[in-house]
Amino acid sequence: MLAGLFILSGAIGGLGWYNLRIEKSKNEQLRAQLAKATSDANGPQFPEPATVVTPTTIGMVPSPPTSNIASTAIPGMEAATSRNEIAQEFQYRMAQLAQQRLRMQKNFPGVVEAMELSEYEADQLLDFLAEDQKKLGTQLAAVGHNGTMDTATAEVLSNHDQQQDVEIANLLGAGKVAKWQEYRQSRTARMQSTTLATELAQLGLPLTADQQRSLTSALIVEQNRWMKEEASLASNAGSGDGSREQGIRQMNDSNRRILNAAAPSLNAEQLAVLRRKFDSQSSLNGGQTGGR
Repeated sequence: MLAGLFILSGAIGGLGWYNLRIEKSKNEQLRAQLAKATSDANGPQFPEPATVVTPTTIGMVPSPPTSNIASTAIPGMEAATSRNEIAQEFQYRMAQLAQQRLRMQKNFPGVVEAMELSEYEADQLLDFLAEDQKKLGTQLAAVGHNGTMDTATAEVLSNHDQQQDVEIANLLGAGKVAKWQEYRQSRTARMQSTTLATELAQLGLPLTADQQRSLTSALIVEQNRWMKEEASLASNAGSGDGSREQGIRQMNDSNRRILNAAAPSLNAEQLAVLRRKFDSQSSLNGGQTGGR
């Protein structure tokens, strides 16, 4: 169904992310190299060797020293160059790591706040989720996943969620598992809320923090209702057009309830944009959302 496919698309959306723990390891190596390069640059410097006086040099006018800057290393220069290169690479990797973390937060919107995590716990969770998404992609590929919610895909996702709960407990403690399960169930609605907020902002109608929370809450409530009704809808999958018509009515009713729940916190322009968006979706399926 529509909700199941949206959940699946969210689950595998981050398969191209880098492994954050590998990046952290590289950054630690760069820190060590930078410290060593700094130590080398400040280390002991040796004086130029004294001129040795021999019978052949007595009475001779010494020649001026020849400049050989190109081939003679100035003490500390090589170490300084190495230090600068390491610092530049370290800064690049730190920027890359920050970008990766922003992508993680975009794909798991509000997870830190919803689970009430400390900064350290948030880092641990986001690192784990990056690796977990790559693992899930490998598992889906192994069963020939082609974008549909077939039996093999559903089994992979079910097993994945169970294993994920175990690893979350090991990582953050058993007390965080219930909060993670609650967040995971609401993740689709949270991602939809983020998408709608982005579209409104692009139209010059940004949501305030309170408006965003209100819209997210409305979407979460409706998603929970949808998932309860979906089992009943699935049982009528063999009824042909009746099942499709039932799905269209369900979607239209769902959109109408979202608009009615969000209306008190949105201004007229924001509400009109959402209504047009929902009506556009509905018209493609032969209906109209409406709303109060």
